[in-house]
Amino acid sequence: YECTPSTYKDFDGYAPTCTACPANSGHQLTGSKTILDCKCFTGYSGKPENGEDCTIRNCETLVAPANGKITGHCYRTYGSSCTFECSEGYEITGTATRTCTVKAGDIMDWSGTTVTCTVIRCPIQTVINADPPTGTCTDPSPVYRTDCSYACRTGYNIKGSKKITCQLDKNWSPAAPTCEQVTCPALPKAAVGTYYPATCDDGESPYPTTCELRCPSGYHISYLPTSIISDQRTCELNGTWEYRASTPTCKAPSTAEVLYTVSDDGGNENKNCSFRITIKMLLCVTGEFHMKSKEDPMRTPLVFPTR
Repeated sequence: YECTPSTYKDFDGYAPTCTACPANSGHQLTGSKTILDCKCFTGYSGKPENGEDCTIRNCETLVAPANGKITGHCYRTYGSSCTFECSEGYEITGTATRTCTVKAGDIMDWSGTTVTCTVIRCPIQTVINADPPTGTCTDPSPVYRTDCSYACRTGYNIKGSKKITCQLDKNWSPAAPTCEQVTCPALPKAAVGTYYPATCDDGESPYPTTCELRCPSGYHISYLPTSIISDQRTCELNGTWEYRASTPTCKAPSTAEVLYTVSDDGGNENKNCSFRITIKMLLCVTGEFHMKSKEDPMRTPLVFPTR
């Protein structure tokens, strides 16, 4: 009869049973005839052949990291596992669960790497045209729960939330705002005259653009004395143009003095007279320049050359 693995008999001859190896020891042989074949299991130490029990071995005591803790039971014996957890606002660096093992050289050690708890930080958010661009924060190096508030430079309006908060996932909530430039709508197209700069009536103008309407010779600004031939309006912070009771336009003078040569009864064209007329059309691009008096005392209109 041959003994099965983890048993032995230390004599020759028949035996109905074999002797089992001492506790926590064994072997993989068949027909063992000596206790010397019995070895302590992995993670145990002792000398069964000398009557020394195999006892479980231990790893070093683990210590909870700063800003963290060990959860549940954490035994040091072979095969035991210990789990770590960080405080709110911190994240684990290293192996969260470590197991007591036997490493090369029969050395007892914990699996994985040492655990540390690192503070959670959010990336600094820079908002263009904000003052200051990185906002005003409760912590200059934003950690979890840091609040940052934003305000825009003069001439810009904030779009979105003025305050954002650093979250556990290292993102900000809500998202950082933007600063949008204050603009005024395009001014009405000028029928007569020219805007400076020329973009004033082509599209929006940013604060604090000043647009000037300049009238051609012989015209004046509609709501001002006839000597004023230009008008300036500034785009204001509220996105509207400087107030005017009515839209400035270039207005032609209502009357003009004209020198006209007339003939006497003898056909001599040596008489000059002057009179005031109402102007219906002052400037032509092509053709002739026609003028009539308000009362129309003449039978035919006066004809003036274009300039």
